[in-house]
Amino acid sequence: MRAATVLTLLCLVSVAFAINLPFFNSDLGPLDGTYYSTTCEESSSYFPIGGYIKRWYSFDAVEYIARIEHYTDPSCTNVDFILLLEGFVNYAGNVATGSIAVNMETGTAKLIPLKNATKDSLNMFCGSGFALGVERDVSTMNCPSYGLLSAAVCPMRYQLAQKANGMMYLGVNSHSLCSLDNRPGSVDTSMPLSINPRPAARYCRCVGWRL
Repeated sequence: MRAATVLTLLCLVSVAFAINLPFFNSDLGPLDGTYYSTTCEESSSYFPIGGYIKRWYSFDAVEYIARIEHYTDPSCTNVDFILLLEGFVNYAGNVATGSIAVNMETGTAKLIPLKNATKDSLNMFCGSGFALGVERDVSTMNCPSYGLLSAAVCPMRYQLAQKANGMMYLGVNSHSLCSLDNRPGSVDTSMPLSINPRPAARYCRCVGWRL
């Protein structure tokens, strides 16, 4: 019983660090918080292969974490693969009314194929070593069809963000965001991200939560 209690406490502490609760991290950025997709979203701006996605983001003053789940159906019930991203972030200030320039460093990337056809496609077109249901580091891989660009090719993505009425909006995602000149001029209000009260399962696997 005592061991279970200790495990639970450690789990809660790891969640707190992962989502940057104020009592663990006093460095709050302009986007500080955790956000998730409110609907099943069309994915062509993230993955040229098409399909649908759900997104999860967490920001603090210096880092961002993202989880993007790719689905084959418009109701987002048939998950195909999961892309996990982490990196440093800095904020360049307001560039439009109510909007913040966000510079997202290309850092760690991991991909989990959840269908055999996807695993085989990744091994054929992106590189070897993909296994069904197994997290693989793809940080140095360049495979645009699956949204993968290494830091050598795309060291930074220049985004735009806006928070309003409990929602966060980002600019339209594309590989052209790797150039400062292509930072979006406005946010995409058709894909809102709502405040997420739940932590991501990858930071505390005993919670077992997913999008």
